[in-house]
Amino acid sequence: MNPPNQEAERLRSQLDRANEETFQIVMGAVHNLRSEQRGICASSELLQDLLGDSLPPEAQPILSRLMASAAKTTAILAAISQYASAISSVSYRCHQVEVSAIVRQAIAKLEPEIRACGATVSFAELPVVWGDRDRLTELFLHLIDNAIKYHGRLPVRVDIEASKEADAEGRDQHLFLVRDHGVGIDPKYHRELFRPFRRLQGPAIPGVGLGLVICRRIAESHGGQIWVESDGSKGTTVFLTLPASE
Repeated sequence: MNPPNQEAERLRSQLDRANEETFQIVMGAVHNLRSEQRGICASSELLQDLLGDSLPPEAQPILSRLMASAAKTTAILAAISQYASAISSVSYRCHQVEVSAIVRQAIAKLEPEIRACGATVSFAELPVVWGDRDRLTELFLHLIDNAIKYHGRLPVRVDIEASKEADAEGRDQHLFLVRDHGVGIDPKYHRELFRPFRRLQGPAIPGVGLGLVICRRIAESHGGQIWVESDGSKGTTVFLTLPASE
């Protein structure tokens, strides 16, 4: 019988291979679907250009729905591609990462959305962690984007804070929180938030239902955890743990 540490390493290796195979399958499917989806978009636009005003009135809504569905498919495929990258161990390049810098980068990418709703994103100097810069930027981008989307009627404000603590095995880690002051989430739905394609607000708020799923996979791939706390009426706080910098 293999010693416990050898057995753990063997199982970890098997899991890495399985995740990598899943990554290759998903990315292959996304590539092929994108090719077909581009053909649908091009054909729809060509049809619109060719027929123009001669398109029968009853056909216009059909073509519009076709083009809207094609655009939504683009967003779904992009989210699935992000999820595949989040589960692929070979896509991670870990080193020291300044969280303040990646939060600024995420805010810059969301600048149009932030400006549109007059949001304020505040944070003090955040710590350095051990992780993959691109994946962690993606994680904070999703968290800030969610906080902005579900703002309700109150002024849009997002607060990001961090503190240092020890994990269950006594290793240093950082606990982050991303707090909004929006509509809140009923506690009975907290687990549902991390299910793929589960959208509590329906089509009223844009998205495909993979943002928090991607965040969970990124956090767990770094040896961390992520969870949500809200009383359902006064905003939502997302908690995230990440390993301290070596």
